[in-house]
Amino acid sequence: MLKAQIYQHFNYVILWVLILISLCDILHHGDKMVDETLTSNEALSFIKSFINKNPDNLISDSLFKIELNIDLSFKKDSYKLLATKSSDVITGLYLFYEIKDESYIEGIYLFTNNKYSFKELIKYLKDKYEGYECYFTVHPKSKIILDELKKNNAFFFTEQKSMYHTGVISDPEDKNIILYNDNYKDEYIKIHDTLGYWDGKKMVDKKDDFNIILYVNKNKVLGYIDITKENPFVFDILVKENYRNQKIGHKLLQKALFMANGAKVSLGVDIDNTYAIKLYEGLGFIEDELNHSITSILKLGDKN
Repeated sequence: MLKAQIYQHFNYVILWVLILISLCDILHHGDKMVDETLTSNEALSFIKSFINKNPDNLISDSLFKIELNIDLSFKKDSYKLLATKSSDVITGLYLFYEIKDESYIEGIYLFTNNKYSFKELIKYLKDKYEGYECYFTVHPKSKIILDELKKNNAFFFTEQKSMYHTGVISDPEDKNIILYNDNYKDEYIKIHDTLGYWDGKKMVDKKDDFNIILYVNKNKVLGYIDITKENPFVFDILVKENYRNQKIGHKLLQKALFMANGAKVSLGVDIDNTYAIKLYEGLGFIEDELNHSITSILKLGDKN
């Protein structure tokens, strides 16, 4: 009898604990919403405050670059600036890049330390962008964001380390290295890496935004490097398997650095890809220890 009373009392305690947790969840959530009408001043004010309050929050871009990208959301329809609010107070700010025809959306900035904010954002994205694939690049220490993505069954790529190169480098002066032209379109697309969103066909479609550099021998494409023209970032570099260990990758990357003319060039590399890391270090790339990243893909449901 005494054991039954103790068990019943224990159940009551557990029930009240669960009720209190639910009440706290409601109070923290407040009148949640996602705002698409934020002004530039409101956005930058929140970002500056966020950075000041979170000195240990690892943000790879300078405030100047962040301002430039935020400004794009007011000039180009493909950039979407979103803010989560609770009781009219901003709890998170997010910048996305959308390619509507491809049902593709990519998170550029994820400024929040509030789990309810990111949870509300995911709900909004699922409602607004049903049928899309959403790509997120997240710092490994951003536990709130990573945990919510895991709860939503997102797919995760291998963690990457960030590396960068500054300074002028010489031209490799190899006649086999050329800029992409449509004569090599089919071969380039055929050998291109297809893991992730940016396959060869999509690169060709957006070739005005990229420097696509090819290594061609006897009219055969043996390798390539894809690098953005603005804020140079190496999207991909590949050499056909039978032609590796001939310094083709080294020359392609050297050519890309030469074309950057001293601008900072960044890239991400899988933390376990020792061969590629050695290649980059050999050309003077330095690890940015604070800015490792994990890329994930979240499928936002299916269109009926």
